[in-house]
Amino acid sequence: KQLILNNHAITKLEIPALPQLEKLELTRNKIEAIPESIRNLSGLKQVTLNYNAIKSVDPAIANLVKLEQLSFYQNKLTAIPEGVYKLPALREIDLYHNEIDRVGEQISQLKNLEILYLSHNKILSLPMALGSLNNLRELYLSDNKLLELPATVNQLHNLKVLRANNNRLLQTPDSLTNFALLENLDISGNQISELPIGLDNLPQLKILVMVNNPWDESSRNQIPPLIRTLRNKAVIVHVEERLVE
Repeated sequence: KQLILNNHAITKLEIPALPQLEKLELTRNKIEAIPESIRNLSGLKQVTLNYNAIKSVDPAIANLVKLEQLSFYQNKLTAIPEGVYKLPALREIDLYHNEIDRVGEQISQLKNLEILYLSHNKILSLPMALGSLNNLRELYLSDNKLLELPATVNQLHNLKVLRANNNRLLQTPDSLTNFALLENLDISGNQISELPIGLDNLPQLKILVMVNNPWDESSRNQIPPLIRTLRNKAVIVHVEERLVE
């Protein structure tokens, strides 16, 4: 059922047929490629490949039709592997700390995706297809090179966490009022000058972080009463205190 091979010096995988295997961990090895023989693990539900040097993933990974969790944390991927877009049961994928510069429109195929970790990459833009991920609950985009979020982000009505800090965003989605379930919003460290509309109408909001943005004069005037309103609702707010005084 489980195979744990962490902290070795594995460089190459030759995968036999193990149809009963459900969990595979290969963290902290020296793997550079996931071979075609990955198809032999058709029963996998969870794969952890953190801290390797993976640059390529054979399209045969699409044969893992039961796979729910996939982690490539700290590897050398420059794009989301094509086969990954075809994993019908995938609920969570961790791509933190890679070299990804684009996300394909094919992301719309991941209908069951709930958690998408894309922080610490080189992503310049996101596809409009992102908005079709109706089950997405958590979206992590920190530390990329994003200039904007696609307008379709407004369609992610089940979103609870949106972390887009440390990018180059000039604005947030037009209105945040569509995010009725949003609990955690981080837009700090961007180039946003206008205060987002609807921050005081997020009924589930618990944490708001918006430090280090070049707010215009109008926004600076709006921030103090907004922060007081939110803190009266027990929302934890991180903003430069000089703006609140």
